[in-house]
Amino acid sequence: MNESRQGQKYEPLIIYPQYYDRICQAERYASSLLPFIPRGLPVFQSHGICHSEALIRFIHQMLRTLPISLGNEEIFLLFLGAWFHDIGYIHPISIHDRSRHAELSSVIIRTDPFLSELLTENERSDLAFLVECHDSRIDLMTKRSTSLLRLHLVTALFRLIDALDLGTDRCPSEVFSLIEDGLDEHSRRHWKAHQNVQSCFFKYPSLIIRVYDPEDPFFRLRIVPHLEDDCTSCSPIFGKSGLEPCYLAIETSDGKMPDISP
Repeated sequence: MNESRQGQKYEPLIIYPQYYDRICQAERYASSLLPFIPRGLPVFQSHGICHSEALIRFIHQMLRTLPISLGNEEIFLLFLGAWFHDIGYIHPISIHDRSRHAELSSVIIRTDPFLSELLTENERSDLAFLVECHDSRIDLMTKRSTSLLRLHLVTALFRLIDALDLGTDRCPSEVFSLIEDGLDEHSRRHWKAHQNVQSCFFKYPSLIIRVYDPEDPFFRLRIVPHLEDDCTSCSPIFGKSGLEPCYLAIETSDGKMPDISP
């Protein structure tokens, strides 16, 4: 990647070399690891480099529309999260127990020699917290932290950013046509749900999903409830920070549909 494109990717940090130089190193390191996430994961959804880059685009959208400013270290943490939140999927345990990937990611972050050199102890601790708690099953309100950052708020924002990466970029129709006969019904419905999504945007406080068919049953039953649950789980954190909770909005190419969540 040329220097100008790299600068655009991490533009909020480019005048702060203590963060910019290290996030560039982190990207190079993560990019060498992510291709080893096995394709045998349940539902076969992509968790590779393209997913991380999509999250970076959502981070920029969120920063442009959030009514408060985040500090440089908080932005640095979000970018780090984009590269390392799914790194636990490279561990063989995750093939048999997908639910442990966030925990495994946290362990890798705390013990990896490269990250131990790249990040301070506090930065690694904050990153480990964020990646472990991006799992929507974890109640953020019960998790304690001694971080000097607004770690619960940053983690809540990251949880929604991660959940918003939907669509054919992660479940391409070309791949689906080749593997459909090997998918179980659960996985097949998941792929079909993603293929109803045209594009996604983070325009605080709305998570906007543009779809082909808003009444598609796979989308309604698999995508919508999960995102609504994520918005609900993050609402108390936003409330404590004096922010309006995020909500889900569905759009079609011929006009905006009513919001699914109030």
